[in-house]
This record gives sequence, structure tokens and C-alpha cells, in this order.
Amino acid sequence: MNRGALYAGLCLLSLLGCGRTRAWEDMNELQLTRTVLSEPKNDTARYYLGLLLYQNGRLTEAEPHLREAVRLNPQNPDARHLLGKLLMDMGRLPEAEAELREAILLNPKHSEARNDLGTVFILTGKDSAAVAEWSEAIRLNPNNAEAHYNLGVWLYKRGKKEEAKKEFQEAIRARPDYPEAHGNLGAVYKEEGDYENARKELETAAGLFEQRGRIADALKAKEMLEGIPGDLDQSIK
Repeated sequence: MNRGALYAGLCLLSLLGCGRTRAWEDMNELQLTRTVLSEPKNDTARYYLGLLLYQNGRLTEAEPHLREAVRLNPQNPDARHLLGKLLMDMGRLPEAEAELREAILLNPKHSEARNDLGTVFILTGKDSAAVAEWSEAIRLNPNNAEAHYNLGVWLYKRGKKEEAKKEFQEAIRARPDYPEAHGNLGAVYKEEGDYENARKELETAAGLFEQRGRIADALKAKEMLEGIPGDLDQSIK
């Protein structure tokens, strides 16, 4: 399984700072860095700088800013969530679990944090706890595409293909440009012998992967297309 596919997306929100609304998500790295230097106790600036660095794959650089954001404002569930997500990506699962639990304690309705905690649980062999978190994430936010997808992968790997198919369909409903969900739904259709829908989903997956520059994943989807209606022994990666 592609572990990266288990991670939830981040929702950017405009936050209040210095008595006025700042479009933090519109600031570039230089602007955020200058704000942090001029306002070292501005936890929101720290958070958004950490977020920007995280989104650019610069995890080591993002970590100190997120830790400082949490230190300055320990009650910010979003900062704790993002720090937990970063630690999960770095493979530091016990630390990630602690931060994600704190995020949920601060905001029990934090669907994204619950989804990521479920991911930590599955990576540490706690399947029942993972399913419980994903299910709660979906209950809190039926449009949480990643939670639907993660639950679908878990169901598929346990032979519950009809239930898995429904979760992949829900993931696509919530996020139509979700290539992994299209690919895995195509795999299920293929195994069922529904070649028309399998081809549709796999072609969509290949196109979306190509748009993102994920050529290896696009090639995998195309390889599955070449197998229609041949060998159906395809597994979800």
C-alpha cells in the first residue's frame, strides 16, 4: 500500500492576527519568514510557515516552526494535527500519535486528525483502533475522502470487496480528482468482471496520475488496463 495515500489533506483557513484578518494562505515563504522574524510570538505565522514548508516536502525545516507554534499556543488543534502528520510522515509514530491525540482532545470533531490517527494505528498494527478512527472521521465529515479511501483499502485487503467498492465510490464522490480511489475502484470492478467500468476508472486514474507527474503510478494503472479482460489477479498497492 502506498502509505502516502493514507494521509489526509489539509484545509487552509484564514485566521485572525493583530486585530485584522490576514490571508495567511496567500503569503509566500519570504513574507511568512519576515513575519516570524518581526513577530516571533506570532503562533499563526509559525503555523503557516510550517504548513508551507510541509507542503513543499521540507519536513525537517517545517518541524521547528510547528513545534514553536504548539509551544506558543498549546490549545491550537490544527497546529498539533499538522505536527502529528509531519511526524507520521517522518516515521516517528509514537510522537505522531501523541500529537494527534492531543489535537483530538482539543477538538473531538477534528475529522482530519482522526483520519491521521487511524493511519498511525494501522501502521503500528492496531487495526481495530484504526477502523474506529476512520469510521468516526467519516461520521464527523462524510466528505472526508481520505478516511473513506483508507477504510476502503482496509476492507479490500480483508476480502470485503463490495464494502470496499462503496468506500472508494464515496471517496470519489467527495473528491472526484482522487487518483488512488479511481485506480482501486477500477481494480475492484476488474475483479468483478465489470470491464467497462474498470476501464473507465483506470483510465481516469492514469490521467490524474500523469497530471501530477506521478508517471510510475500512471504506468501501473495502464498496465492494469492492458490486462482487461485477461488476468484479474491484481492487488491494491
